Amino acid sequence: MYIGDYLGRRAIYSPDKLAVVDAGKQPELRLTYAHMNARANQLANWLRTEAGIGQGDRVAILARDGVEHLDTFFACGKLGAIHTALNWRLHWRELAEIMANTTPKLLIYSDEFSEAVAHLQTMNRRPR
Repeated sequence: MYIGDYLGRRAIYSPDKLAVVDAGKQPELRLTYAHMNARANQLANWLRTEAGIGQGDRVAILARDGVEHLDTFFACGKLGAIHTALNWRLHWRELAEIMANTTPKLLIYSDEFSEAVAHLQTMNRRPR
C-alpha cells in the first residue's frame, strides 16, 4: 500500500474537513482534505508525465517548512516514489554529499535556494 492511499481515502470520507493550516503563508493557507488530495494528484501527474518519475525514483525537495513538503510527500506516495526532504539550513557542500548518496532523479526547490542549486549543478557536472 502506498501512503497516497491515505490522503485519497481521507478526501473521500471527509473532503471538507480541515487538513492543514500553513501559518507561514500570507495570508494563512487553510486546506481541506479534498484540496490537499487535488494538489497531490496534480503534482503526481506532473511528476509522472513531465518529469518521468515512477515507482522507486527519488524526488528531493529543498524548501523552507510549508505545505509544499506535504504536497511532495503525498504525490510521491501516490506514485510509489521516494520523498527526500533536504534540510534548507545546510551549506550547499553538505547538500551535495546528501545528493550524491541519495541520487534523486528530480530536485524541487524554492527560488530562494537558486544559488545553492546552481552550485549543486556545477558540482554534478564535474568528473569524479
